[in-house]
Amino acid sequence: MKPTLSIVVLNHNEGAVTGQCLQALAPLVDDATAEVIVVDNGSANDEGRLLAEQFPWVTMIYNAENRGVAPARNQGLAIAQGTYALILDNDTLPAPQAIRAVLHHLESHPDVGVAACLLADAQGTLHNCRQYPGIKQKISNLLHPARKEFNPEGKAVLTAPLDFDYLMGAFQMFPMALYRQLGPLDENIFYGPEDCDWCLKIMAAGKGVQCLTSHQITHYWQRSTNRRLFSRLSWLHAKGLLHFYRTHHRWL
Repeated sequence: MKPTLSIVVLNHNEGAVTGQCLQALAPLVDDATAEVIVVDNGSANDEGRLLAEQFPWVTMIYNAENRGVAPARNQGLAIAQGTYALILDNDTLPAPQAIRAVLHHLESHPDVGVAACLLADAQGTLHNCRQYPGIKQKISNLLHPARKEFNPEGKAVLTAPLDFDYLMGAFQMFPMALYRQLGPLDENIFYGPEDCDWCLKIMAAGKGVQCLTSHQITHYWQRSTNRRLFSRLSWLHAKGLLHFYRTHHRWL
């Protein structure tokens, strides 16, 4: 029997973190709601195979090198059997009831193209409903890396306005039929903002981008590019942003 939901998780040298995420997903596999696909994105020390041994119910894909977020997620989505897909960061602690709630929301709202629950970091700060990542917004993020994000319940947690331009790619659930219709995630973007690009394509197709405020999971958000501004990852992120801005003809 095909699962209703396919969950795609990436791993790159974070086997212990990914293992915690997979353990939390086990109940969804046990009741046949979901299948889980892990793409090991060029990890060292045979991490991917160790995960496969620890979680034999996971479908593994192995990459010899880190191909980036969008290409690796597309690999997982290419073999997904579910009616719906969830792309999920490995540094989340997903609650099965929250995932089921988002899935039910999509099933009962065909006008919604992508949905999520709330994501909160270890301090309880909500951060997944976000503004368009224009240049002004990116500079602000660099100057104020500890700044709180937007609260989808409408409560002012910041001076920035609440906006649903996109949902953070740490948790995005959508119909597989829509993914096949719109095409894969943009592989010209190695790491960010492929999540915003995907949401903009969904909105252009006339579908909604929504966040359920009734459910919340923990996301140990790392903000890698903010910590290492001159790293290779930051350079690839900047390159992806330039491609994104050119594609959408919008810089601010």
